[in-house]
Amino acid sequence: MPVGPVGPNNVGVDFNHWQRVSSFNNTSYKSEANVAFRLKGNPKDIILTLEGSVTVFYSFNGNTDHGELITTTDRSQMIFHRRPATRMWFRVASGSGTVTVEAWASQ
Repeated sequence: MPVGPVGPNNVGVDFNHWQRVSSFNNTSYKSEANVAFRLKGNPKDIILTLEGSVTVFYSFNGNTDHGELITTTDRSQMIFHRRPATRMWFRVASGSGTVTVEAWASQ
């Protein structure tokens, strides 16, 4: 009977990414991205989920608003299929925001 690897894979990069970006209150995009994807393969499927009651804007280049997440609407979660991205930035109009980011890369 074949035996699989023992223990977790903790070297190199993975096909999966999960991160909670919490308590950010910047009203403009910072110079450093909030999320940096280190995934094998491309393109990526990405899910953004807003937690809390503020509107959060997101960007794939740190300069331009590419969309917004709005609580209590069908836009409190955004799903991207086959979206190549290496980094993401978040900002709020006011208040403090938390976004959960999940991503997968194809082999």
